[in-house]
Amino acid sequence: MLAGAVAYGGWSLTLTEVPSQVEVDHIRGYLHRKLPEAVAWVGLPSSKSFLRLPNVPFIFDAKSNLRIKPEDIARAFEASPLRSDLVLASPPRVIRNSKSSTRCDVFFDIWHSQQGLRTQRLIKKELLIYGQKCVIQAARTSPGTRLCQTCWKWGHPTKACQGRLRCPICGGPHSQNEHHDQCGGCKGNAKAIPLVLPTPSGAECPYSWKWLACRRDGHRVFDRKCPFWDHRFDRAWAVAKYSEVRAHQQRGRTSTHTLPYV
Repeated sequence: MLAGAVAYGGWSLTLTEVPSQVEVDHIRGYLHRKLPEAVAWVGLPSSKSFLRLPNVPFIFDAKSNLRIKPEDIARAFEASPLRSDLVLASPPRVIRNSKSSTRCDVFFDIWHSQQGLRTQRLIKKELLIYGQKCVIQAARTSPGTRLCQTCWKWGHPTKACQGRLRCPICGGPHSQNEHHDQCGGCKGNAKAIPLVLPTPSGAECPYSWKWLACRRDGHRVFDRKCPFWDHRFDRAWAVAKYSEVRAHQQRGRTSTHTLPYV
């Protein structure tokens, strides 16, 4: 052992090489003898693997319209023959494939050892989820589609944006913090007939605007009504949708409200 330091809510030991399981057991036994009243966990550091289960049943009882929840997935994992390798690092995330789809994708993190053996054993294995065989696949660490905080369109990070600053509430050329003072409706108009009163400070904007990403009325940036929010883990869908609009505009036709704005 080279050094020891307080880290991660416990002690981190720096060693010359990766210890075997027998050596880890020796360290655990030593700590238990020296600190008999302490509940000490001793083990090798672990990393995470991000996995995906596609086409999982989303509605498993059509009569009552019961929908699957993360805890249902966790229970299915516990009942699986693969449960010894399904060591969840966080609750599973259930993403419905579309608004009317009866299927969903499940994303989940697992802890694995330095060799990544758990992940290797799980990939391409089948899990039975409410009568449906689902094959475990590897997923990207960050599968979500990025939402730019400058132009409020999906598909690129804020630092790479070349567009102008837009307000996520009304789409005006100002920040969200400036909305109350800069938005034509919220700042009021004393000269208008009838008089337009300003929106009270701290109150939500009472007006309806088209959101910059999808150009639809009636919802805000993070509202689950937005089709882009439903597909936030499907970057290919967002790219295809924006490409569709670009092709539509190049043909010189006016885009309809059902298409996203680019």
